[in-house]
Amino acid sequence: MKTQFIKVLVLVTALVTLMSVLPFSSSFAAGTTITVDSINAKVGETATVNVKLDGTFSANAVTETLNFDTTKLEVTKITEGEVYKDSKLMLKEFTDVKSANENGSIVFVLGGLSDEPFKTGIIATIEFKVKDGAVGAQALNLVSEITNVANEDLTKSVVTTTSGKVTVPVTVTSATVSKNALTLNVGESETITATVAPEEAKDTGAWTTSDAKIATVANGKITAVAPGTATITFKAGEKAATCTVKVKAPLKGISLGEDFELFLGDTKELAITYNPANTTDSKTAVITSSDEKVVKVENGKITALKIGKATITAKVGEFTDEVVVTVPEVSLTGIKVGQTKEKVYVGGDCSVVVETVPSRVTDKVEITYKSSDEKIATVDKDGKVTGIKPGKVTVTATANGKFASAVVIEIIEKPVEKPADYRANPDTGSIVRNVLSVDFAEAVSFVK
Repeated sequence: MKTQFIKVLVLVTALVTLMSVLPFSSSFAAGTTITVDSINAKVGETATVNVKLDGTFSANAVTETLNFDTTKLEVTKITEGEVYKDSKLMLKEFTDVKSANENGSIVFVLGGLSDEPFKTGIIATIEFKVKDGAVGAQALNLVSEITNVANEDLTKSVVTTTSGKVTVPVTVTSATVSKNALTLNVGESETITATVAPEEAKDTGAWTTSDAKIATVANGKITAVAPGTATITFKAGEKAATCTVKVKAPLKGISLGEDFELFLGDTKELAITYNPANTTDSKTAVITSSDEKVVKVENGKITALKIGKATITAKVGEFTDEVVVTVPEVSLTGIKVGQTKEKVYVGGDCSVVVETVPSRVTDKVEITYKSSDEKIATVDKDGKVTGIKPGKVTVTATANGKFASAVVIEIIEKPVEKPADYRANPDTGSIVRNVLSVDFAEAVSFVK
């Protein structure tokens, strides 16, 4: 570095000495910039950077120093640009590749006549090789110094200097999450963290879920939505890590509903309501009756065996509920009668149909029947009516000796069958029914 500094100092001193004996007049154009490119490059690739002059100005000397990190970048080539090639320069110099890599800086020196402006364009093109371990923005810091023969520093008032950089994308080598499996109840949340290597890649990566209806994720915070299994994935670059989330819906309670009645002899499936309905816990229930003689429990069904009350208890896990089942006594309040046929032929029969009111009674019901005229129709103890002769008869049914209802039944003669057509058989002379005896030859002749 010392050698390089001495060399540049000698060059600038020579230039100043030269300018002191030559006529000069400095003129500067506003908005003049010296810029270093900013580009992207991967590890192992070559990053080509230009140092550019934009705007016209006159000066005696320009010194540019470009500083870089030799642990991340290595200069492989430095090429002079058109500013060197085309401007009328009395002095030009820049650092060689070896010195640049040794010192971490490249110095460009330009010396020209005071009345001859520098040409706008590229001062130099530098090729850097991106070394292993280089990640993120690698600074290319540019320092400019412009002087006239009086050694006045004009940089601040005349030239804007813009440094550059080589941005090396982060290559993720690994990605992990703090938990690879997680069990949550619906509505619960838990945050897991992701770790990536190298350290520079820590802010990269994205979270996704395989099924947002089961579990969602935002910045690592996982929220359980519904029972099921979802895979939460953190991906950075080409690396990914997953967490399998099992969402459960624990049982919070059961209900058998309101007390109800069950008529004698009836069977009903006991309905259990689970909270929540989509619980992932076992729904197996143990059901018992406080009085099996009144209400019997079997395979989840209850049957009313006797008038009375019984408490039915269901137990699911740690939760229980009860319901009172009443087998009511239903008293007879009346009967209705009907018949199986509207009309009955003489010698025919029909049955009287009796319905109790209400339809389901627990009383013992005894029905007796009576015909208003047994010469027209008779009725037996089971309500079977038999026609004797044409006419109308009233059949009365009585329940338990106090509830009666009647029906009128008409008895009619059975229609006489109309005689079939008869004819004489010409061969035998006998009289035969056409529908029963047809001579084959005669039938064939008739068809012809």
